[in-house]
Amino acid sequence: MPEQKITKILYDYKLEEFVKRLEELQNPSVYYVSDLIYCPWKRYFRLRFPYLTFTFEPLAVMGELVHRGLQGILVEKGFQPEYEVSRTIRVNNEEVIIKGRIDAYKPGELVEIKTSRGYTDSLPYPHHLLQVKLYMELTNVEKATLIYVSSDKIIEYDVKLDEPVLEKLLQETMNLSVAPRWDWECRSCVFYKICPHRINK
Repeated sequence: MPEQKITKILYDYKLEEFVKRLEELQNPSVYYVSDLIYCPWKRYFRLRFPYLTFTFEPLAVMGELVHRGLQGILVEKGFQPEYEVSRTIRVNNEEVIIKGRIDAYKPGELVEIKTSRGYTDSLPYPHHLLQVKLYMELTNVEKATLIYVSSDKIIEYDVKLDEPVLEKLLQETMNLSVAPRWDWECRSCVFYKICPHRINK
């Protein structure tokens, strides 16, 4: 029987990364950029059932490998990979921390990398644009690139921050006032079976 040595290395790496973040994943004062661009109920359930969020899927592993490869090239051009951003904000007499991790950053410029199964006319996806705009707002960057890499296409988009988006998205997430944020979310949500707000489509 095959030893699955490399697969085990990849699995252990992903699991170790998840465990390192586990305490923070359960911190009610921390809001990740990803929390703000998806259904607010995902965060609600993640705080209560964090282990349900661990996944080990080939598509996600492939995406991470593509990220690592492109980030390595961008480092040679002066970018910092996995650049962490954080801002403390006071909302409704409550102090919260907004956190994010930019794929590649250098002063005045950032890059967000996405992998996809293939090119569609729907690109760029609205939630990816929101993610980049939040990073721009958190870093005061005016120049950003969103790049999609698939097996048959490499497409990049210049992103502009037309207006601030952070405050509105944060309020919606804190108030759980949107469910879901996008009509396709429920189909792939790990909390689908326990969420009373799920949409059956």
